[in-house]
Amino acid sequence: LWGIDAGVEANTQLCWTVQASQNQFPVQSDCYNDGLSDLNDNSILGEGFVHVHSGIHDLAGKADAKDFLSFSCDDFNANNYADYFYEIGFDDDLLLLYDDDREFLDYLSDNDDLQRYPIVDIALDSRNFYEFCDDL
Repeated sequence: LWGIDAGVEANTQLCWTVQASQNQFPVQSDCYNDGLSDLNDNSILGEGFVHVHSGIHDLAGKADAKDFLSFSCDDFNANNYADYFYEIGFDDDLLLLYDDDREFLDYLSDNDDLQRYPIVDIALDSRNFYEFCDDL
């Protein structure tokens, strides 16, 4: 069976991204003695959609994690929101019909089901597609 990932948080396997206190880790784990374990930093976004988990990745730090988990608009040659959201796995047919960025954002804003994804928050907080791409 394939492991399913809810896509709500980053899969960094780094002590400071796990939602636990340092003293909650097993004594034999590296995180038990890691002073950063209490940070509980979940600012590195998850994928924003349910998918088959891609496995465990050995990342050295925050910069590695951001590089690994962030897909830029250039990675997909995306020219608008619809292109980008299609490439990262969104399959809402109506949403993906909106080539006009304002209509796309209006649809996101009006659709409560889509507002649970961190990537949607970034899109809604941006003034246009180019600002969205800069924010990723």
